[in-house]
Amino acid sequence: MRRKKKIIMLLSVILLVELIVTAGLCISRDDRPYLPEVELRQIGPQTVLYTIHRGPYENIGKTINNLYELAVQKHIYPVGPVMSGYLNDPRTESSEHWLIEIRIPVDDSALCLAGTLGDMVDVKSIPAMQAVVAVKPKGQFQPGYAIESLYSWINRNGYLAVDRLWQSVIENKTGDYREMKTEFIIPIEKTANRRTSVLKCGRM
Repeated sequence: MRRKKKIIMLLSVILLVELIVTAGLCISRDDRPYLPEVELRQIGPQTVLYTIHRGPYENIGKTINNLYELAVQKHIYPVGPVMSGYLNDPRTESSEHWLIEIRIPVDDSALCLAGTLGDMVDVKSIPAMQAVVAVKPKGQFQPGYAIESLYSWINRNGYLAVDRLWQSVIENKTGDYREMKTEFIIPIEKTANRRTSVLKCGRM
């Protein structure tokens, strides 16, 4: 019962989550520059409950809430903060065609429900990865400084981004994006490792 209450509490703070997605691609001139620290992090394997949001931002909060409600109904227990990432490029696609994957890390026991949850909703395993992480602190509306710092670090240190940019909500007490603390995460791989992998595949 306590776990169910925790899930319902999470639902109550997922307000205005569309700002989490929409704010990620530009820098606001109204915000003072800040210099986020970039952390190289090893992320262990995860089980996630996920869905794909199609279309404009207006309904993304509803999509996230529906995903949490499904978790309650199916006795799936979240073990981490909600994450979101674009599947296509919102700068070149019209809003009607935007695709945004929403993930909730959940208990591994949810894997038994894989393939049974309906259209565009499922449970899957995410392998362990190396990633760079930067924080958008509370008090900042636009996270462009954090995103630029990540890609700059990747280029300077001989790494390659191997997956899309993800944003994870770490602290959200008011539903106001400016007051949220979020993390931006980019899975990476050493460039030399990627070249070696390609050569090995070529020999087979």
